[in-house]
Amino acid sequence: DYTNLATPYTEARRPADAENAYLQTLRIRPSYYPAYSNLGIFYLNRGEYAKALEPLSLVVKLAPDYADGHANLATLFYYTERWDEALVEYGKSLAVSPTAMAYSNRGAIYHLRGDYEHAKEECRHALELDGKNPVIWGNLADAEAQIPGAAAEAREAYQVCTSRRPRRSVNIWRRRNYLAVPCSGRS
Repeated sequence: DYTNLATPYTEARRPADAENAYLQTLRIRPSYYPAYSNLGIFYLNRGEYAKALEPLSLVVKLAPDYADGHANLATLFYYTERWDEALVEYGKSLAVSPTAMAYSNRGAIYHLRGDYEHAKEECRHALELDGKNPVIWGNLADAEAQIPGAAAEAREAYQVCTSRRPRRSVNIWRRRNYLAVPCSGRS
């Protein structure tokens, strides 16, 4: 299995060799979905979104019950601003295996679309699975800060977020902008 060679090649900054290792595995085992998944993630991490589409699409065809396959394809759609397709794929991932990451990422899409109520709902689902994650708490607070009448809830979520990782630069920004003053007059 040449797939095992790809990681050391990637770590050694030999991307052409890593890519060839994945492709060699697929020549030998053309229906081996983990190799397609790894190749797609390899392209995704390199910002080669057009190249990532085919292997990540094949993963969900070969293994429709593989939740991470749907989540990875959704992430590609997220990065390429194909929001509707990303929401569908995150939904398929959640149907197979609910994860905080998939809920949180779906919430981020709703937030980008200005649908703050759905963003809040997705973040709440994510927190049910991972209530300690400061990023999810911050995303919840960001959504609530945009909802009329939810300023107090937003401040509470920001406080939880910033208490989890107080030195993280985004949390310093959140603390400075949301905890010191009322949330943009939306109480």
